[in-house]
Amino acid sequence: MVRLVIIAALSALVVFSAGSAFYGVDVTQYAIVLRLGKPVQTVREPGLHVKYPFPIERVVYFDRRLLV
Repeated sequence: MVRLVIIAALSALVVFSAGSAFYGVDVTQYAIVLRLGKPVQTVREPGLHVKYPFPIERVVYFDRRLLV
């Protein structure tokens, strides 16, 4: 029984990590990937992209339709 609980907890951790490793960019957006607060990558093409899980990398979105 204890082994089943441990396997279920590890499975949930793997699913959560895999889910937070993907992000999507819309056609009307730019995205900047921040690793520990420093910009690492600028994403200009729409679609599904991969990053390190939540605590390491964060994605900030900007509207592409803004005129500066």
